[in-house]
Order: sequence, then C-alpha cells, then structure tokens
Amino acid sequence: MAMFFSIPLHVPGNAELAWRQWDDEYVIHHLLSNDTYRLTELPGALIDYLSRSGPRSTIDIAAHLGCGPSSIADVLLELARLDLVTCQS
Repeated sequence: MAMFFSIPLHVPGNAELAWRQWDDEYVIHHLLSNDTYRLTELPGALIDYLSRSGPRSTIDIAAHLGCGPSSIADVLLELARLDLVTCQS
C-alpha cells in the first residue's frame, strides 16, 4: 500500500470534465463517456485540486485536503474506477 501513496495521480487529459459546485456537493460530467456523477465534498475537491495542480501523489493530495493518505485511498480507487483519475504514465 505504501507504493500506492507515491504514484503520481492526475485527471486524464482526454476526460474533458465539466463540473459545478454547490456548497459541499459537486456534479461532474465526463464528456468523453457522457456520464454524470454527483459527488460529495471530498471527492469533488480532490478532482478540483488535481485538475488545477497536475499530477500529485496521494500524500500531496491528502496534505492539500488536510487529511491522512489512508483516508482518501478508497476515494481515489473509486474515482479511478470511474475514469476520473488515473496514474501518470
């Protein structure tokens, strides 16, 4: 699991995400797949940060969001399953 924390993650360039934020909720539309997702604050803030900052490790992301790396690991895995984040290649 420690290796997972050091792998740079990013929002895929071909994802073409469009989103809106209302209070603690995000609605994200993945233009390539034409899927729309309703996300709570943590996953939405994570996508927002990665799309603005470029590739970052889980440790960097967690530090920016003010939480521990293990607390966002499941969120990152779910976002990767949805093709909203990926490992840098």
